Amino acid sequence: MKRFVIKLGAFALVNAIIAGAVLARIDSGYAFEQFETDSVLLSMPHNEEVGVLVMGTSRARVLTRVRCNLECLERELGCKVFNIAVPFGGGIVPEKLYLGEFYGRGNRVRTILFFLDPFTMFSPQPNQDHRFVYYEPLRPSLLLAMARNEIPFRRILIYVQSKFTWRWISQTAGTVPCDFETVKGKPDPEKARMRVESLYFDGLNDGYFEHYAETLRDILEMAKQHGARVVVALPPTLLGPQPGADRLMRQLDEFKKSYELVFYDFTGVITDTALFSDYDHLNSPGVETFVKEHLKLVLN
Repeated sequence: MKRFVIKLGAFALVNAIIAGAVLARIDSGYAFEQFETDSVLLSMPHNEEVGVLVMGTSRARVLTRVRCNLECLERELGCKVFNIAVPFGGGIVPEKLYLGEFYGRGNRVRTILFFLDPFTMFSPQPNQDHRFVYYEPLRPSLLLAMARNEIPFRRILIYVQSKFTWRWISQTAGTVPCDFETVKGKPDPEKARMRVESLYFDGLNDGYFEHYAETLRDILEMAKQHGARVVVALPPTLLGPQPGADRLMRQLDEFKKSYELVFYDFTGVITDTALFSDYDHLNSPGVETFVKEHLKLVLN
């Protein structure tokens, strides 16, 4: 029986090594630009210095996921920009993991621009339970970071299993040249209310907020250790003032005692529906307006 268990373990180990080698070979062929993929790591540089590192949810991801948006951003800011914002409503825990990967690859950044949506501070759904695991390549460093940051075992298992699917193996670049979708007419208050409500899975749970405030502290500490300036901002939307924003701002005021950071509220700076693709996201003309009239002023 003991010999059988040893053989079985050896067989599993050999197969795992072979599978890992095959997967590494496949992944080595993926070299995407930021506007070609929803994966952060597949476009992340090595040993480079960038002027601005963008963080946040999909509201920040649109700044580079669309090709002309990235071109506008880098042209107006006059520097290289890399974006580790999490698509599909990703939260602060995935951002901590991505920032660790960014620095772990020997990269450097002068300014971190963190579009911090309040809803990400009040629930596990955008954080430990988020689906970002589907989009990232299998990396030992990320796997270890997940385990250290309370990512549930079921999510870690999905992270591994999803790499051995046809969807992962057959992926190709998916470029969006420009986004000219618009919101028609005036914003519907009821639609806005329902959208906001859908983002707060556990309401304004103070216990979760305190927990994720510590994650935010970890991010600020990482930035401080690497000499990066941090700009925290609420992104522009058509949803109006966000629940929990006042709680977040009080916490940021507290963090200012220990960390060098500045805060801007861009929630209502753009109200023209022609500049939004939906209630959450700016379209390409909206990004250009936002960058030229607001972002450029606070970053330069």
